[in-house]
Amino acid sequence: MGKSDWNENIKIIKEKITSIDLDAVSDPSLNYDLDEMEVIGDWIFSAAVPYDAPKQLKKNVLAALKAVGGNYQSIDYVLKRFGDIWVFPDPPEEKEIFYRILRELKQEIESIINSISSYKSVYLGERLARNALVRLKASFRSSTLLISQGYFFEPTAICRLILEQIAWAYSIYEINDKEKISNLKPTKAISKLKKLVRYSGSLYGTLNIVTHIDPEYDHDYSFETEDGIIFINYTIPDKIFLVLYFLLINADIFRIASEYIFRYYDISLRSWEKNKKGEMILVKDRPLNKEIKLVSKKLFKD
Repeated sequence: MGKSDWNENIKIIKEKITSIDLDAVSDPSLNYDLDEMEVIGDWIFSAAVPYDAPKQLKKNVLAALKAVGGNYQSIDYVLKRFGDIWVFPDPPEEKEIFYRILRELKQEIESIINSISSYKSVYLGERLARNALVRLKASFRSSTLLISQGYFFEPTAICRLILEQIAWAYSIYEINDKEKISNLKPTKAISKLKKLVRYSGSLYGTLNIVTHIDPEYDHDYSFETEDGIIFINYTIPDKIFLVLYFLLINADIFRIASEYIFRYYDISLRSWEKNKKGEMILVKDRPLNKEIKLVSKKLFKD
């Protein structure tokens, strides 16, 4: 491939990226999102239903799939013949808690993005910072989808990406020089974000350790038999609350940084308040604090 071909391909890719409709990624009018679905069916057909849907609804959907796959004329016939042997257990309490927190998280991200996306920025850095923050909607959504499927390392890597983008946006929002902005790398911006949000540095360090698959986690995803056969677990469901914790902290930092960057606009501040001197100070009772404490208690109860 020649240089001209490569440049042309890059141009096409950029055009495709800029044409993505973020609103099409998630439809807020739907009562359930993809990460709240349970897949049922067999080797012929399958369908997604809400994880907490009534058991009869799940049976009806499964009967419809079986009727089509088995070439039965009547769904009722399939239900009468097989319905009694299909068992759908109630969702465990932990799953209920997980999905409730996931919903709170997604609503918070939507709230932040709605509050910053409508302003016409004056500075180049401010405009680029806003765009970078708004597009994080897709990153947060990718993480929730992966977490809901029990993945651990992959959503953690996206959490690190999210934190880097927040840091980059905070580092450039006051810069009006394109070259200076281009030379600033997201990973180098973390140190500046630490001055605004002290715990962002420790979070970034933890995400780096997990993302690079520290040997400490080897026993979580691999198993070797006495014959030397290695089995790999691609998902680690018992780690979903840990990744959810990372994502909740990221969402907290997301709001803190976004509100600070756009503090001079008509934006409702929920993470900051002004003291008597007019200085910006963080408030303790921020959105998602209750959810962060709940997940923290589950993770670090010992």
